[in-house]
Amino acid sequence: MLTLYTLSFVFFVFLTGLAVVASGLSIVVQARLPKGVVANWNVLIIVGSYVTLALISCIIWIRRRRQAAKRLRSIPKAYVPIKDGDVPRHVVKLVATEYDRAACIAYVSLPKGAQHPGWGAPGTEFEGISFRREIPATFQSLASTAQKLLPSLPAPSPFVRPAAYLLPLSRLVKMVRESAWDDVERYSELVERCRYGGPPTAEMYREARECVQRIEQVFDTIMLALNKEGQSVMSLLTSSDWTTSQTQDDGSSITISEKHKG
Repeated sequence: MLTLYTLSFVFFVFLTGLAVVASGLSIVVQARLPKGVVANWNVLIIVGSYVTLALISCIIWIRRRRQAAKRLRSIPKAYVPIKDGDVPRHVVKLVATEYDRAACIAYVSLPKGAQHPGWGAPGTEFEGISFRREIPATFQSLASTAQKLLPSLPAPSPFVRPAAYLLPLSRLVKMVRESAWDDVERYSELVERCRYGGPPTAEMYREARECVQRIEQVFDTIMLALNKEGQSVMSLLTSSDWTTSQTQDDGSSITISEKHKG
């Protein structure tokens, strides 16, 4: 496509030049028809006119070309210095100084010590988190897992204590790890303090998440045992064959196994 455009442009330029030369020759021939000095003056005037036109055209073309080049040079271009010598030393020093100054201004303008009760402080890992909303919200995931373990559990009320809601699973939870129910009680206390106490803190939110993580690990252990043995929670709760044993690898990890007595 570019070649066709170039060829067509060259062709029309050549055709235009040929037409101009032909018209000039035709006028010169007509000017030579009279005899004597008049014919010479006619030819001189015609040739002078064409030469003057050519000079004016060249001057205009050169001026426009220089103006276009000047405008193009004034357009900002992406230039990123990447090594020593790309820009003068004083420019490097100026840029570094201004960068440090801008960094200091940005740091000084950051909010410091700003706190809103019940919310994560700016610049911390809990920035923008409402603890009063997020701590009770973690109970929904626990309730969902508990309903998978014991489908007879109803949907949790917004005001129910987590420990009271999970009470039907307390025996099974203690079978997995005796201290696991302490996590449930502590988590329930944190939720109640968040609901009815003063503004919750980041420490409360962090502790609540840790309790939820440990409780979910217990639920995962129970779920794994259910899938492995093919039994229901009710049958496990009524069975006396479930025993707990502490592994040698991790002193805090308790496994559950069902032993069938023959």
